[in-house]
Amino acid sequence: MPAAQKEQAMKSIKMTESMVVNLTLKADHTFVVTMTGMPKAAGKSPQNEGGTWSQSGSTVSIQGVKDGKKMGNPQVFTLAKDGKSFSMVQKNPMTKQDAATVIFTR
Repeated sequence: MPAAQKEQAMKSIKMTESMVVNLTLKADHTFVVTMTGMPKAAGKSPQNEGGTWSQSGSTVSIQGVKDGKKMGNPQVFTLAKDGKSFSMVQKNPMTKQDAATVIFTR
């Protein structure tokens, strides 16, 4: 890997390591996600998103909603047996291989 690409990859990894994502699931089956530690998009307010969520057995699905319209496909998480966390494995869209595990804990 060329030095410039390696440097950019290391910057991306460092930025990812400093990110904090807070997910609040509300009783009315809506959610809010607040992300910190990321560069803000030009002219945009803090990076908050929301949508709806549902649970079926040990599966928790969250669906982003913006301006009343669904955004993409729902993200599907697996609830831990102790109920204190849920997680999903993200795939690399190009290789279809596991790329990262996202875990939300109480």
